Amino acid sequence: MAVNYNGFKISKNIKDIREARIYIYLLDIKKFNEPLDVSNLEQYNIEINDTLRKNKNPEETNNLIKKIDELCANTLLPIKMFNWIKNEDRACYYVWGKVRLLDVNSFKSIKINIPHRAFGNVLGENKKISIAYDELNLNKYPSSTSERFETIIHLFDLMDLNIERKEEILNDIKNEWGNTFSNKNNFRWLDIKNKELCEWAWNYIKKYSDFCSYLSPVNDTERYLCFYAAFDLWSASQDTKKLFSLNINKANSQQKFRAGIKNKKALNTFIDEKSKNRLDLLSKKHSMKLNQMIEYLIDKEFKNDPDN
Repeated sequence: MAVNYNGFKISKNIKDIREARIYIYLLDIKKFNEPLDVSNLEQYNIEINDTLRKNKNPEETNNLIKKIDELCANTLLPIKMFNWIKNEDRACYYVWGKVRLLDVNSFKSIKINIPHRAFGNVLGENKKISIAYDELNLNKYPSSTSERFETIIHLFDLMDLNIERKEEILNDIKNEWGNTFSNKNNFRWLDIKNKELCEWAWNYIKKYSDFCSYLSPVNDTERYLCFYAAFDLWSASQDTKKLFSLNINKANSQQKFRAGIKNKKALNTFIDEKSKNRLDLLSKKHSMKLNQMIEYLIDKEFKNDPDN
């Protein structure tokens, strides 16, 4: 696509969805909603170029294109830097949770050796730059790892910070995750395939974790992931988390025990020592617990009784 104005050539061929996002955002194009779809890249190109041509000063337009291209080169983190969370459900949820609450304004007062503003350098100080999660109207409750991954990329792309500062933030979160995961409390009993157990665990942690207000699971898999996200992103101390782990593990064991004795009756009786020893030998031989062995013998005798 190319248009000439008095000898000036105005043309921008965008080949990357993240670059398209920067152009759409900075040119204040309201026609498209997030998340942007790579299959619509041609449509984005048309709208971006149509918007650029509205400026009747081609030299200014070409200078703006140059500045935005430089901005993309200096602010968009390489996608490979996010590969460690792309297919890691729990890690991706953790990073999403951290950026969900990230206050980028706080970084602007930090003194560093390089200029850390990005968008303002292109647009001037009069344009308001949205950097908070809610201000960007990002999906408040992404319902899958892929949605969370795309939301993370979206937020990092539009942070009004240069690439060095963004890399520092992402690395800080990655280091935090490493510490969180290495010190994790294992809930080995929690099975993603067990719908009732995942629902019980989610309802249990909702009473404690302050991060649950940011979570809204839509299915069984998400309830499983939300439980871990609520635990990982809970602002409580490690001692509080350890106590929580002990309590929920104990509660699960009690629940499992109650479920195991459901529809069972206690049998209070005495048998002689010889019969008890024989019962023990039979239980060992058939690899059964005592109650299972008794039930087996009763069922066997009942079936063999001609009167039944």
